[in-house]
Amino acid sequence: MSSWSSPCRDSTRCDTLAGQALNSSLLAGLVEPLAAALGFHLVSAVRGLVPFGLALAAGAMVFVASDHFIPETRFDPRAKSPSLALLAGFLLVAILVQSIL
Repeated sequence: MSSWSSPCRDSTRCDTLAGQALNSSLLAGLVEPLAAALGFHLVSAVRGLVPFGLALAAGAMVFVASDHFIPETRFDPRAKSPSLALLAGFLLVAILVQSIL
């Protein structure tokens, strides 16, 4: 059995692989509008919870940025200064953006 990237020597097999590729990409693309419609109706139903969900997502982003992208935060787990500096930076950016707008 040859791999998917090997050239086709049999035209019937090439047509079958092209059909399978078309079908799988079509099925993968059909999921996106269905999920978008489901998300739209879910947000419409629980409109009051959206700010809390966005705050949770922002907190997760800050955690990932602090834990994975800034190595000093993992150097000494008891040290609070890198995390506090990161939060102070976010606060400074928020204040600057608010003053510009």
